[in-house]
Amino acid sequence: MKKTLSKYLSILAVLLLAASLYSCDDPFANDSYLDEALELPAATFMNNDPDNYSLWVELLKYTNLYNSINLNANYTCFVPNNEAFNQYLSSKNYTSVSEIDKEFATILVKYHTIKGASYISSNFENGVLPDTTATGDFLTIENKGLNAITINNEATIVGLDKLVTNGVIQTIDKVLTPITETITDKLSNPSFSIFMSAVEAVGYSEMLDRIITSETQQDGTVIQKKYKYTLFAVPNSVYTTNGINDLASLAAYLGADADYTNPENLLYKYISYHILPQLASFSTLATFSGNVKSKNLATLAKNELVNFSEVDNKLYINYNQTANTFVQLAEINLACKNGVMHVVDDIMPIEAPPATQVKWEFTDYPYIAARFSNVYRITTMTSSFTGWLPSEVNGQECYTWLAVPEDRDGVGYHIGDRNAQEMKKGLYTDFMILKLGMFGWIEMEIPAIIKGKYSVVLGHYNRLASAPGAKLSFIFDGEYVGNPISTSGASNKADQYRETTIGNIEFTETKTHMLRILAGDDDQSYLDCLIFKPIN
Repeated sequence: MKKTLSKYLSILAVLLLAASLYSCDDPFANDSYLDEALELPAATFMNNDPDNYSLWVELLKYTNLYNSINLNANYTCFVPNNEAFNQYLSSKNYTSVSEIDKEFATILVKYHTIKGASYISSNFENGVLPDTTATGDFLTIENKGLNAITINNEATIVGLDKLVTNGVIQTIDKVLTPITETITDKLSNPSFSIFMSAVEAVGYSEMLDRIITSETQQDGTVIQKKYKYTLFAVPNSVYTTNGINDLASLAAYLGADADYTNPENLLYKYISYHILPQLASFSTLATFSGNVKSKNLATLAKNELVNFSEVDNKLYINYNQTANTFVQLAEINLACKNGVMHVVDDIMPIEAPPATQVKWEFTDYPYIAARFSNVYRITTMTSSFTGWLPSEVNGQECYTWLAVPEDRDGVGYHIGDRNAQEMKKGLYTDFMILKLGMFGWIEMEIPAIIKGKYSVVLGHYNRLASAPGAKLSFIFDGEYVGNPISTSGASNKADQYRETTIGNIEFTETKTHMLRILAGDDDQSYLDCLIFKPIN
């Protein structure tokens, strides 16, 4: 068919793309949106290579998704070759593709497909891919070189970067296992029965079973909150080695009383200490800033942080060189619908970590992740995004602010596109935007910092200007730190990402802190993170 489609049909194809991946019927069975003279779209490409892909093509047609994968759109298709799919059929005692339950077969296709982004080998960095599959799940990557890129620790890419007109095909040597379990489901394995009984006793099992909820804001906006946690699970084998055989003996070991649901209870604190309020793959845990190979991360236990250190190229939890004590990961990256679970080789009691450099991002709040979930921390976008927070959430969520005059935009979220080289020097390429007007302010709580003296540094995007502007002052717990700084105008020739020292501060106890930022002019700021550097 010649390329004579109207603009209407092109737009219609894009609008129907998302619906097609969530439909049981194939609405595109009789349509083709690509010129025959062009290179081939994904499904046709696979259909023309039956030696490698005939079984996957059969699965696409069986699930009525063959023509959907041919649409003029952006896909990354992780496709098992015939050898891999035959192994899968044999392991399930299937003699043909048609014996697979059609609903599960559809999930299988969706789980192997990322829509809206084309990932080639140069995009594969260790950790979690920023875009989800069509089932809404994240895939994890371990990249040890072009011939050793693994997906979810179970499949290796054996055919890299087959470019097609509507995306890219990555051929893999094993069928990926779709994620169907929550963290609570994963913990239901009998090998974690003692830890699971503690999770239930303190009241966390329901929380760790949540995947998504919808909330209607005061302005009528409906946002979906997607829950992501990281759990460090202790197996029964660790407990029994230490004479702990059930919930009662674990509580006795910790010195906890019977009021398990009290946040001050030692069992409650212990379980909270094993949960991070974010998705942190092994790669995230093992990635450090600069030459500092140690960092502290906030847990759900109030004012308690857990330390991760790299020593002799190994990752340790709460490493104590003097006492020669530490915790290691026995299993990593057990993917769940609402996060990731790692298995530890020790009881992992609460410990006070040493002061170390901390990078805290201004946009690191669940509400921001939920409100801007379609773009939040997605570093591969082809265009930038800016969204402003409505006044209705002022003081109700993560920030409280005052704009002077009130018609200023206030507070927003910005993420740069994949080509924004200076912005990419920041964490996740995203920023909190402030346009508060003269004498406006914003206030927020920041996570606990280990007590001690620190140099406080601001990471920010600096827009080119002939004179310094976007002046800000910083107040921690009611006390000014340093002098006002400018977040734009350091260069009149180019935009820059900069780290500007605010001043020194001493925290006399380990706890959360209240930060207030005052605007000194009507200019706009792009703030990435605060860096707390210990002063010995």
